[in-house]
Amino acid sequence: MVGAAVAVAFVLSTNIITSTLGQSFDEMFANVYGRIDVVVQGRFGGNGTVDAAFGGAHSVVDESVVGRVGSVEGVRVAAGQVQQPIAVLGSDGRVLNANGVPPTFGMNWLEEPELNGWRIVDGAAPTEGGAVIDRRLAGTLGVRAGGSIRVVAQDGSVRSLRVWGVATFGGDDSYAGSSAVVMETAAAQRLFLEPGTFNWVSAAGEPGITQADLAARVRPAVPRDTKTYTGAQFTKQAQQTFGGYVELLSRFLLAFAYVAAAVGAFSIFNTFSILVAQRQRELALLRALGASRRQVLGSVLLEAAMVGLLTGAGGVLLGVGGAALFRTILVRFGVVLPAVGLQVSAGMVLAAIGLALTGTLAAAVLPSWRAARVRPLAALRELSTVEVPATRGRVIAGGLMVAYGVWSIRRGLSTPQLNAVAVAGGGLAAAFVGVSVLSPLFWARMARWSTFPMARLGGFVGLLAGRNSARHPVRTARVGAALISGVGLVTMFAVMTSSLAGASAEIVRRGTRSDLVINSDVGRGGTIDPAVEDRVRSLPSVSQVAGARFTYTEVDNNSGLAIGVDPAMLDKVFDLRVVEGSLDGLSGAGVAVERKVARAKGWTVGSKVTGEFVQAGYEPLEIVALVDGQLPFSGVNVFKAVPDFDRRVPPAQRGDSVLYVQTSPGGTSEAARAEVGAAIADRPLLQVRTLEQYAGAGLAAAESFVNVVSGLLFIALLVAFIGVGNSLMLSVLERVREIGLLRAVGMHRRQVRRMVEWEGFQLGLAGASLGLGLGLGAGWVLTRAIGTELAVQIPWMRLLLTVALATALAVVAAIPPAHRAARLPILKTLGA
Repeated sequence: MVGAAVAVAFVLSTNIITSTLGQSFDEMFANVYGRIDVVVQGRFGGNGTVDAAFGGAHSVVDESVVGRVGSVEGVRVAAGQVQQPIAVLGSDGRVLNANGVPPTFGMNWLEEPELNGWRIVDGAAPTEGGAVIDRRLAGTLGVRAGGSIRVVAQDGSVRSLRVWGVATFGGDDSYAGSSAVVMETAAAQRLFLEPGTFNWVSAAGEPGITQADLAARVRPAVPRDTKTYTGAQFTKQAQQTFGGYVELLSRFLLAFAYVAAAVGAFSIFNTFSILVAQRQRELALLRALGASRRQVLGSVLLEAAMVGLLTGAGGVLLGVGGAALFRTILVRFGVVLPAVGLQVSAGMVLAAIGLALTGTLAAAVLPSWRAARVRPLAALRELSTVEVPATRGRVIAGGLMVAYGVWSIRRGLSTPQLNAVAVAGGGLAAAFVGVSVLSPLFWARMARWSTFPMARLGGFVGLLAGRNSARHPVRTARVGAALISGVGLVTMFAVMTSSLAGASAEIVRRGTRSDLVINSDVGRGGTIDPAVEDRVRSLPSVSQVAGARFTYTEVDNNSGLAIGVDPAMLDKVFDLRVVEGSLDGLSGAGVAVERKVARAKGWTVGSKVTGEFVQAGYEPLEIVALVDGQLPFSGVNVFKAVPDFDRRVPPAQRGDSVLYVQTSPGGTSEAARAEVGAAIADRPLLQVRTLEQYAGAGLAAAESFVNVVSGLLFIALLVAFIGVGNSLMLSVLERVREIGLLRAVGMHRRQVRRMVEWEGFQLGLAGASLGLGLGLGAGWVLTRAIGTELAVQIPWMRLLLTVALATALAVVAAIPPAHRAARLPILKTLGA
């Protein structure tokens, strides 16, 4: 039961890794914030729904809050903290850890020893124009105290900093797994925020005062638009934020793990069905000697339980080893975690064994029930294990499931979008079950139809292989169901992702009025310096430049984006036109929204709504214009004039995030792209792309996602192919006498081996082809359920490669049974 053990190992290793990551993050934040008793932080989107990556955006805190907190009775020391994600350049000019793993933070050096976890191991504390870096980053860059590093400021410009010192944090070489550049406070504020502001204020209390009591004293002394936390609450908040990402990862991986487990159950069911069929005379003899049906049933279930326990034990060993290997891979990719061992609990191990035991017993129930129904007289005659499908029962049951599935799919495609995917998905599941029930009928016919081409390709050996498959349609269908599931899921995800990415790219093409787009791929470059915009605008190949800046917002509790633009340039940036009202009122409380959104919400020009912004909090807004056209964003989005936008957001978002460039008449986008790229070569985080390349970036991301999903589903396919090899091996053992007769009448070993391999080829090709068909149908249904206007795009090359790979793996799985069949001694097989 190697395949089932692999599936169990997948489940267990996922639980171990996510538990280990969670514990690592918990210890990391406990280490980082362990010295803090009270924290005063800016607002977090009011009710916490204004979110962004890694915990959302908070408003900055004025430096006057430090004095207020420090004057509270019981506070021993207070300090303002700057901490922002930054980019550090390597010696080759490229961004270190461009994917953000592990992150690098820009921080300020705290003079208060009670709150500063850094300890200098080389050099001295930072002063103006320099920084202290962690020892691991120093090793990566190959610098020591007295050297220099280059970092990217908030406006995207590159700054050179002298390395005043190298330090450890809490005894570790890194900042709890991340890298850090620690500067003098004023310099950090200028580089990452703005003078006189902090991300939060920390305080340590006098001995004997609890964190809760100290927080209660601090709360009345600070502005009402700030939040006061105990150190424990602040730590827990950070742990829960990252814990949510770990939980999301866990659910994502477990979904594929359980798919592999279901495929493993198919293999177990097929194995026990074949074994029971082969042992009918033995079981009948037991019945003739006085064994009751209950005893026969119990014996087969006991055998299944033993197999389940062995499978679980093997899965536990493989799972622990797989988790250790994955942790090693993380370290090789630069993800340094606190020194936390693999979190393997007794509950995880028992759950893995329980999954194996339950799955095996469930898969063995029907074969055991069949074994108990063997009549004693069956021991007196030769039995044929050739299967005859119960045509009437299968047609009725399978037909009803398919009919219900088709009805649900049609209903799902005609329901509102929020329910369409769930309803259509349920219909797909029902239809798949119905097709699985009817599949023996398909397999029998497919095997007969394929006999001729098999004979043409493989000669007499291919003909025998085709007829062997036709003799056992039920067994072949059970084995093929696992292949159909795996290939079908890969196909479905590929079609859905390609269609959604293609639609997104098309929306970008239609909704953006520009020839070139400038933005940051890394996502840590902050905003674009106005000097860059002026420099690009002055180029001969550029006729016009317009910028846009974005932040998450809520409008009457509806999520969306606040988009800051120059009203005069709005229709120059996006494919929009004003249909009601005027953009002249975008200053102050005025906003513009899309007409289709306004219709759905019942808003008109003059409607009063409530907006929520990170820095400004809740504010009354008035809709002064409705616009129509194509936007490359979804949700309730509002447009604001730039000055009013900046007043409502933190300093890190007060600047354009994207520049839209229109080229001069007569030029080409590629030539203009080269000229613009040369003009901003000193801004390493900025990317210049043609509109087509910008739209294609989403396709590339979708391709990466499909690769990840396909890799995870490959584990399920691997389990299925192990089942193919197992079933063919049992088939060889069942046909020992038949193979001996073939050898006796002159069949060579090579021909026997090729016969079994052709059976594997037929099984793989048929299963992959049916899976391809079902996956295409499922992908089309779910894509249309997500949005009826979406065009279904099929990545044929990827799908044909999947079918070819599945067929090749099926042939590989057939090699061991083929060699076993070829090595059977003739005389022993004739006496079997």
